[in-house]
Amino acid sequence: MLPAIRQEEYLYEIPQFSVGKDDVEDFMGELRAFHGEFSEYFCRQEPRDHFFNYMSGRFGDLKRKTAEPIAIRTSGRSSVRGMQRNLSHAIWDEPGILRKYHEMVRAEMGDPDGVLIFDESGFVKKGKDSAGVARQYCGTVGKVENCQVGGFAAYASRHGYALVNKRLGGGALRVMSFIFLYFFYIVIQFRFFPAHLLQGAYAQNFIRGKALSAEF
Repeated sequence: MLPAIRQEEYLYEIPQFSVGKDDVEDFMGELRAFHGEFSEYFCRQEPRDHFFNYMSGRFGDLKRKTAEPIAIRTSGRSSVRGMQRNLSHAIWDEPGILRKYHEMVRAEMGDPDGVLIFDESGFVKKGKDSAGVARQYCGTVGKVENCQVGGFAAYASRHGYALVNKRLGGGALRVMSFIFLYFFYIVIQFRFFPAHLLQGAYAQNFIRGKALSAEF
């Protein structure tokens, strides 16, 4: 017997993440095309180029994937200061990039049976210099530890799955606040309530001034 929130009509196999040689033959070309979708959200060409180089460096085989080794690998030592400044001072439209990314996820993976997945994860740290580091409960090791804690939001459907947002937390309360608020943001952005969460309930939502009623 299945729990009430899991009924036969909602069960489907999540696609497995399997990468073969054919999938990566034109990887850099596809990455550049993906990068091009966000070009309008950068005010100048220089930060736009640094953004692409940083993305490509994150996919490389570098042992340390921070700004300096990525800049040296992708553009040469003379570009180190520029990439560091790009990450710390350059201006780009982050909300616009996020909206565009959500539109792409919705276009490729949107489905009436799609679901939102929220979870927190901890990252053990040795020092105290990283943002948000504190002695707090770390789920990855199952105890209180010196760590960072983040909240993550993902979307999954029969067409695929993708991370849609993240937030570095300052403790469990901030992470839970992110999860709570982001749920309602996604309801408005994607214009749906996950049916398995509201099954059997009557929901009347006012989304962007338009009343929508649904019986799940």
